[in-house]
Amino acid sequence: MRITTFALAATATCLLPAPPAAAQTDTDPALQEWAVPYADSRPRDPMVAPDGRVWFVGQAGNYVSV
Repeated sequence: MRITTFALAATATCLLPAPPAAAQTDTDPALQEWAVPYADSRPRDPMVAPDGRVWFVGQAGNYVSV
């Protein structure tokens, strides 16, 4: 009985309609890139400080920079 109830509940859950996907926009996001003076360092993990400066680390260059 418990297995039948569980199977019925699982089946009913799978048959529920999925929520609609978010509406797509026709505009492209605004991107800004900055040159990094460290060749092949793969900068990553940007973080905006309270004063507006952007801190990041160099994955292959072993540095923290602003």
